[in-house]
Amino acid sequence: MSNTIRRCFIDSTPSIFLVCSPLQAMCAINAIKEFKIHIYKFILVLVKDKRNQQLFTLLAQYHIQYEIIYSFQLGKFEKYNIFKANNEGYKRAFIGDMRSLMMHTIAFKKLQNNSDIVYLDDGNDTISLLKGMKYSPNGVYEKIRYKFIKKYFAIIGKSRKITFGKFLYTIYDIPNDNYVIRLNNLDTFIKEKKSCAQNGIYIIGTNFSMYCQEGFVSKDVCKQQMEKLFCCLTSENKDTNIYYIPHGRDIETFPIELCRKYSVIYHPVDISVELYMKDLEQVPLEIYGYTSSALVNLKMMFPTTRIVDMVFDVVTKSRKGDEIKLISDYYKTIGIQQLRYHS
Repeated sequence: MSNTIRRCFIDSTPSIFLVCSPLQAMCAINAIKEFKIHIYKFILVLVKDKRNQQLFTLLAQYHIQYEIIYSFQLGKFEKYNIFKANNEGYKRAFIGDMRSLMMHTIAFKKLQNNSDIVYLDDGNDTISLLKGMKYSPNGVYEKIRYKFIKKYFAIIGKSRKITFGKFLYTIYDIPNDNYVIRLNNLDTFIKEKKSCAQNGIYIIGTNFSMYCQEGFVSKDVCKQQMEKLFCCLTSENKDTNIYYIPHGRDIETFPIELCRKYSVIYHPVDISVELYMKDLEQVPLEIYGYTSSALVNLKMMFPTTRIVDMVFDVVTKSRKGDEIKLISDYYKTIGIQQLRYHS
């Protein structure tokens, strides 16, 4: 295993990248730079989603050529002969979603024998994993199918000497003996500002329909919390612009209504929030969010900015509630402040 560990993070290894989100792509772009990868193939594994445009814009800005595989095009994994080695010369795959059976199928199909699979960050899911919460699909059938295919991959990995499930290239410095971790400093996206002036307060919205369902918080409670926040921020920062950046999938109208009421600037962006803020002329004064992994990246990008995670205390006990608490508590350890609300 020690030789494999050295091999999986070696410079200039021809590599495949399989990603489906802007964060995964950012980590992949940083890997290309850090590991001096000159020969690579970039594959987007996507479902039809209007937020895909954020991914396309990011890759265009960094001159990354890519191909797209949509989920409906792949078909059943059984159709692919993944026992057979590929002759394209790729010796390493970087996978953005460790849970994705599709990404693993493509990786096994594209890799030579004696290769490695390294996992990129997938936001809060990576934090949960490193904190000891194992992924479990919903539904009995999906659980059985997932376990069966993972065992199938284990047989293939052993027969073809492809090591997977062990290596992480991550920005999260969370010790875990189950994985070999190489820290990602994301320095491709972190640049020192010429001016240290700070200006502007930013609130990063969430997909409230999903957030309320998963967090066991009603939309009325979320609306009341947002109104209190807007009222407080506007009264205490009369000479500072306050921006609300909505989530790309959010369909709720109450954030727009409250922005109008409190003269908060409703500011949709068609790129990832990290990419948008990276090019601001001044450093943000404060950033608020709803346990979004973007807060971690923005803390790395703007160490002097006050960054606040807004958390609801929920009475109902659930796996998802436990996961949110686990993630939010980790945020506190890296200097992200916590603003708690009773639901």
